[in-house]
Amino acid sequence: FDAVVLKAMAKDRNERYQTAQEFREALLVAAAGGTNAPGVASAPIITNPTIELEPVLATPVVAEPVSAEAAEAAEADPIDEFEALLRDAGGEATTAIKTAAEADVFALPAEAVAAAEAVAAPARISAPLTPTAAQSSPAAAQSSPAAETEVFNFTDSNPFAALGVELGGSSGAGNEGGSRGGGGLTQKQAGLLWSIGSGLTVLVVGLLVWVISLGPITINITPTPSGVIVSDVTGKTYQDAYDALIAQKLLVKKIYEPSNDILADSIIKTEPASGTRVPVSTTINLYVSSGKAMVKMPFLAGKTEAEAIAAIALAKLNLGSITPANSANVAAGTIISSDPAANTNVAEGSVVNLISSNGMVMVPDVTNLSISDAKNALTSLEVGLTVSVTTLDVCTGTLGTVVQGQSIDAGLTKQRSAIVLYVECLP
Repeated sequence: FDAVVLKAMAKDRNERYQTAQEFREALLVAAAGGTNAPGVASAPIITNPTIELEPVLATPVVAEPVSAEAAEAAEADPIDEFEALLRDAGGEATTAIKTAAEADVFALPAEAVAAAEAVAAPARISAPLTPTAAQSSPAAAQSSPAAETEVFNFTDSNPFAALGVELGGSSGAGNEGGSRGGGGLTQKQAGLLWSIGSGLTVLVVGLLVWVISLGPITINITPTPSGVIVSDVTGKTYQDAYDALIAQKLLVKKIYEPSNDILADSIIKTEPASGTRVPVSTTINLYVSSGKAMVKMPFLAGKTEAEAIAAIALAKLNLGSITPANSANVAAGTIISSDPAANTNVAEGSVVNLISSNGMVMVPDVTNLSISDAKNALTSLEVGLTVSVTTLDVCTGTLGTVVQGQSIDAGLTKQRSAIVLYVECLP
């Protein structure tokens, strides 16, 4: 049967049975014990096995009796009987087809049944027994049917039961092969399993299509946060910020930094920034304002106004006002002084006020003063005039000592001007 099955399942269709009639004839020949089924090569036969195992007495194979009516029907038209078997195999039967010995209606000829059961019965590999008295005598050997010993039984389930070709020994009584053959599924059971499998396949495919239609699926796994969040201490005094961070079990490092906007000793920022989660005992840098950045006031006296303005900008300071002032010795348009004073430390961006010379001096009124007092007032550093003394008229006598008038009236006059004092003429 193996050769018949292999030919029926050949990969090349030209090597298979070309018609059902040809396949049927090969099965019948194989079931009848034939060794040369149509289109099938004969299998090698083992004639002298050398395996020696514990002897087991063999049971003679006896063909099941077949009724006369069944035998006559089979002999009359074996082709119609086989076609009836094929039709019955395609029905809705839920039980295994009875063997030829159990149902006369499907019985094959008696000779075919006996041959098929002999072929399908447990194969026997015989080995000679240990020499005994019975075996040593040819007569005893001929009279004893137990001269051979059955060593191995090989029984497979009948693969052709659905086609109505029944093999002997398929009932499964007392052997392992029979138990396997009796455990097959009926057509209804197979159909039910196929339906369930198909339904599950459709369900799985539908689920896959639905999942794909949803687009990318993002699964976010958020671990449990640990550590502490740095408090916002910006604008607080250093002490308040220090206390808040220490309460969070953090360490603090103080760093001074000038700031034009944050008051001195107030927090400018922190590193790490506020709101950041950090482990406990992390060092937090506190940037503390030292106030505005300090710069040195440049020396501006003696510079022209244009030069002074440029120096102020270079020092990152801002120009305030320029106030004109009298000066006996500083040329007009020249800086006399600045506020803040030169060489002092001032905050970056501070306002600088300038005093610039207008080139004028204030002349005092020195009438009725003695000539010496009048000269002292007019030649002082604030006035710086050149003084001369004379009389209004030609005097042939002695000049008086009291000033009776002056050539420049009291008030503003150009620096380094010359003034004349008038005195009386004494006889």
